[in-house]
Amino acid sequence: MTNQFVYDDSLETNKLDMKTLLVLVVAFFLSSCLLDTSKTDEPVNEVALEKQHEPKQTKLNRRKGTASKKAENPSDPKSIQQDIRLFEIRDPKTGMVSATIPFPSDWQQIYNDREWTFKGSNDIKVSGEFGKHFMYGTPYGQYSGNTRNPMELQQIIDEFFMPVAQQTNRSLLTTYEVPKVAQTTHGFRTRLWQYAPSQQSTKAYAMEWQDTKGMKYITVLNVFNDQSQLGSNWGFYGKFLQAPSQDFQRAKKAFLYGLENMEYNPKYIAVHNQNEINRANIRNTAHQQRMAAIKARGNASQSIAKTYSEISDISHAGFLKRSNINSNGHSKTINTIGERTVIGNHNTGEHYNVQAGSKYYWVNNNGEYFGTDNSLFDPRIDNKINGTEWVKFEKEN
Repeated sequence: MTNQFVYDDSLETNKLDMKTLLVLVVAFFLSSCLLDTSKTDEPVNEVALEKQHEPKQTKLNRRKGTASKKAENPSDPKSIQQDIRLFEIRDPKTGMVSATIPFPSDWQQIYNDREWTFKGSNDIKVSGEFGKHFMYGTPYGQYSGNTRNPMELQQIIDEFFMPVAQQTNRSLLTTYEVPKVAQTTHGFRTRLWQYAPSQQSTKAYAMEWQDTKGMKYITVLNVFNDQSQLGSNWGFYGKFLQAPSQDFQRAKKAFLYGLENMEYNPKYIAVHNQNEINRANIRNTAHQQRMAAIKARGNASQSIAKTYSEISDISHAGFLKRSNINSNGHSKTINTIGERTVIGNHNTGEHYNVQAGSKYYWVNNNGEYFGTDNSLFDPRIDNKINGTEWVKFEKEN
């Protein structure tokens, strides 16, 4: 079983009597010398790490799985023993600076690369961001096939990381929490606009790996879980660093220091939040207009088949009825008795139970719909019926 530990900055002080005062002074002096010269420690599970380029070391303080303060505190710039500079991270869509990250000044930022974002000497590299996002506790998640209950770290590792590790001949050395990374990430996430009030949680973990070619890796993973009355979602995202074994400890400290001390641009957050609010308002307006049209139609029984009968691509048409709203998500497949199927708009969360028999379905803002088997037919460019706004709905079965 992989050991986990958390960096702990606390130092214990014990009450001593006068008889041991001299011992205390000597011990304090010796420990100060060790802390000033130490640069790396061995992990809790005693996996041997390369120690080249390290003048002196301190042994791991094994009490409660913690490490010595000086040696395992990436938040302290002195601990990484390198000059640092702030690199700007930009949103690829807007070009706006979203954050700054402090990395060693001799590292280079990589642009327009899908895999790597930074590189240093001796093949030290930092990956781009990767992640997964899932929904749970909501009926609509099932329609996108993106529903998963929250998973523990070991489950995430086994399902999403171990298959790749086996293919690349990498073995997992150790895992541990990195609470200061979690604190930074959580502080950013809580500043982002939410459609509904939610209870947010964020944890961060590090996973260290090695391969058979002398390379070591550290993956830092943020795991989040947001719960609200409208539904909940969870997921994870992160980056990893690779470095030769002899450079790994130094590169790891710099990597963790950067992630712990990222600073997010308040202006970028404000712009992002306003864009999210605007998109939500557009979706809400469209949804309300469509619902109003459906309500006005009520349970009208008149058929609009004659209106569209001259359009050969339309196989059938009708009015959406309020009673056909599939709000609970119970019917994913065709109801063979009533020859019905479920169609949905994933942008608005609307789902309807309509007449089956077509491959494609379109709905307009008057509450009318039709089905067709022609994938190329688009009512928005057909002069006979493009006087209203049409939206393509997906079959959910």
